[in-house]
Amino acid sequence: MEIKWMQTIFIGILFLGLFFGFFIKVSNSQDNYYQISITDKSYEIKSIDEKYEIIYFDISITLKNSGNIISEDMTLRIRDVDGNYTLNGTIMPGESKTFTFEKHPIIGLKDHTISIYFNPTDEFAPLNDFNQGKDELTLKYSSNGNGSSTPGFELIFIIISIMLCFTTAKYKRKLK
Repeated sequence: MEIKWMQTIFIGILFLGLFFGFFIKVSNSQDNYYQISITDKSYEIKSIDEKYEIIYFDISITLKNSGNIISEDMTLRIRDVDGNYTLNGTIMPGESKTFTFEKHPIIGLKDHTISIYFNPTDEFAPLNDFNQGKDELTLKYSSNGNGSSTPGFELIFIIISIMLCFTTAKYKRKLK
């Protein structure tokens, strides 16, 4: 009699487990989530005040939500030697959103490294790998107003042009 009673309990537990496992959808945190990451960082020198040694940059940072729900309100913060600057916004699922800090002033006519942070705006929200992050961006200064020139790159074109001229002259002499 005792064995029959244990078999009945075991079958009942097995049936309830199968019922809850197959017929009732249990919420899973993987079903509804958002995943924020920095996908692009760029800058452009807008102007230079050489008298006061201030460089004005447009700094653009792109955040992507690779999850399937809208993100919380996120705060994007850049930190440099002069302080912290923030922008806020939410990001739709699958969306890449670019935040631009326009005419951001940095003192000193030299290269600067800024820190980039993002996290939920709500200070009581739990912080996880999917809703916070950090990175760095080096803002390069050059006296001609842009940091896009590679030193010596023009020299390669000059050398190739000279070699091409000598090869052409040599070829023409062989034809004579």
